[in-house]
Amino acid sequence: MSGDFNAHHIAFGCQSTKGRGQELFNLIDDLDLCILNDGRPTTINRPKQTASAIDVSFISGSLTPLCDWSVHDDTMGSYHYPTITEISLCIDKYHLNSPVDRFIYKKADWATYTALSKTMFNDFILQSHDPISTYNNFCFHLDTLKEMSIPKLTKTNTFISRPPSPWWNSICEQSVIASYNALKLYRKEPTIENYINYKRKDAQKKRTILEQKKIGWNNLCNTFNRNTHISKIWNLLKMFKGIRPKNKSYTNEFISPLLDKLSDNSNLIEVDQLNILFEINNHNPNSKFLLDPFSWSEFLTSLHSRRNTTPGLDDYPYIVIKNLDVSAQKLFLSILNLLWRNKSIPQSWKTQCVVPILKPDKSPELASSYRPISLSSCLGKIFENMVKVRLDWYVESKCFIPHIQYGFRRGRSSADSFTSLISDLKNAKHRKLNTVCVFLDVQSAFDSVDPGILVQIMSRLGVPGHLCKWIFNFLNNRTIYARHNNILYGPKCASKGTMQGATLSPLLYNIYTSEICKYVNNRNVNILQFADDIVFYSSNYNLEIAIDNMNKSLFQLLQYYNDRLHLKINPSKSSVMFFGNETSNTNIIYNNEIINRVTSKKFLGIILDPKLTFEEHIKYISKNAHTGLNVIRSLCGVTWGADPKILSILYKSIVRSHLDYSSLAYMNSSHVNKLDILQNKALRIISGAMCSTPIRAMEVETKVMPLILRRILLAERYCLKLIASNNTQIISKIVPYIDRTPRRSLTTAQGLLCSNSPTLSDILLEIDNSFF
Repeated sequence: MSGDFNAHHIAFGCQSTKGRGQELFNLIDDLDLCILNDGRPTTINRPKQTASAIDVSFISGSLTPLCDWSVHDDTMGSYHYPTITEISLCIDKYHLNSPVDRFIYKKADWATYTALSKTMFNDFILQSHDPISTYNNFCFHLDTLKEMSIPKLTKTNTFISRPPSPWWNSICEQSVIASYNALKLYRKEPTIENYINYKRKDAQKKRTILEQKKIGWNNLCNTFNRNTHISKIWNLLKMFKGIRPKNKSYTNEFISPLLDKLSDNSNLIEVDQLNILFEINNHNPNSKFLLDPFSWSEFLTSLHSRRNTTPGLDDYPYIVIKNLDVSAQKLFLSILNLLWRNKSIPQSWKTQCVVPILKPDKSPELASSYRPISLSSCLGKIFENMVKVRLDWYVESKCFIPHIQYGFRRGRSSADSFTSLISDLKNAKHRKLNTVCVFLDVQSAFDSVDPGILVQIMSRLGVPGHLCKWIFNFLNNRTIYARHNNILYGPKCASKGTMQGATLSPLLYNIYTSEICKYVNNRNVNILQFADDIVFYSSNYNLEIAIDNMNKSLFQLLQYYNDRLHLKINPSKSSVMFFGNETSNTNIIYNNEIINRVTSKKFLGIILDPKLTFEEHIKYISKNAHTGLNVIRSLCGVTWGADPKILSILYKSIVRSHLDYSSLAYMNSSHVNKLDILQNKALRIISGAMCSTPIRAMEVETKVMPLILRRILLAERYCLKLIASNNTQIISKIVPYIDRTPRRSLTTAQGLLCSNSPTLSDILLEIDNSFF
């Protein structure tokens, strides 16, 4: 059903919930229907008017995976945009495929592969004078091993096949073959024994396929998390039902602009200016170990830490190295050390294949609508990870990365970053201070790193020149291809930025921006970094003084970023928020541009508001959770997905994970009860319980913890982590104004029955007092 109900609810895509919207939502919920709206507005908005989605479409859960919902871009003279719902009632049994020629690693005979590798490399000769040829010769032997042990799928012409089934495996294949053979035998000899045998095999086939669907969906549910986009889950659900997801991008016009963007080589330092740096610090006793040959333990640690991901264009996944005989693996380590000693880098390690992924609700014609996913050599990543571990230990042990950087560092997380920010904001509010907070957007941060400037910074940190030279050569003169619809475009040459998806890239960016505290040194302004997300904030009784301090720090940042790092801040995408009772008309300026003021801002997945009530954030996660509930409702109508255990796993993966992520921030909000109601609805869907069923009984039946206990559990785990790691910096921010005296336990049964939700500082003090 679809129509203009003139009803506002956050689950439809509106900014707020009103009476009629709540009544319609309750009716949809009582009938176990799924909402098709994806949040896009369906009406024309006046300037400065919030968007609304009062045209609602909903359908029964079993039909939801068959539907594609969209909003037309032409109103056709109306105040509303037409909504279009496409229902695929017939399943596409076949589709066309492009020619393929690839190895089927799932059907490889790894026992034979390992045995052959033990003898194949016996006569292998290491050419110390030509490490690249030695490496290429090793790859040739790997190709021979693959040809002898791994079956190959080769289709030279366009061919027809069924849509892929994620749950299909060899067990299903064997049961289908057995059923088919029994049928052939019965047709050849139609006896009662053969007929019974056929019916038995056919029933066994159906049971096997149903069981494998359940197992396959269960395994998939365990891989979902808060970052799994709901559209991906819908596509997988459609594939389980035999429906092939539509390709939303048939054009290739965006490929050339995308490759040009990734291969921008402007304003780079000349190589001749860096040669002197490559001879510095090579004999420094504090960093000389960075140049030592890699040990067998380092190699094994790097190899086994790698997950089986898609390989680059050289087509050597990690599994081909993991299944080599130990002698062949040691030979490979010797070749890597030979390359390391000569500072040689195979070109295949510097070759990337970019796969563009269309972002949700974006135009397929624009290059900016795609997220580039890079595939590079797995053999190179093994070596790159060993270099990264050494370099990471060196810069962390010497405290070269500033304490304000929380991204991509061992023992630090996004929770530390937003907890630090929110604690400072609450402490300022407690002291009646006014705070100005600036959220800065670094434009193409990782793609704008200048390798020449990077090695200059590394040299100042005492990194040996030979390692600086290796990293410079690793980033310089890279080759980039793009693959779209099974067609390879390119190549393009890139010498700017870090490699997309490379293991070293996050660490190199942290080193690149490690001197920020040296050049932006206003003591009245605090800085927080999480990778390329930067927050400046300043508190003062007088808001004008805080704004003046902020403008001075932003000017220092402008000089540091523009003149020294060649990084750009995009003022149009940056924003300013004020926390406190005062307001001001004074502008916050960066590079002669006024930064926009906002009343709410998302930082690391948390929506902040000036009063820190987290009302907007709870609405946001409730909206995301409602889309997850639609998936659970649709699964209740299929035999392989309606198991309460599977539904419970799915709920924890795609619904509760949203509630868990930011619970440290909003756990004491007055609006938190809205999330409890949402979990109760999910439990009724999972268990099939009636509306009158007690909530505690459903929690026991589904083995799902009450949210108030869940929030306390997560907070206690986080506090224990802070105490165990002796993170005094964040601990001092959480509890600076709380009296450190023993108190009664906050998590007693009486307290929970009265719905007393403690703060993070209360929990930290309770744990601290119990230990000390």
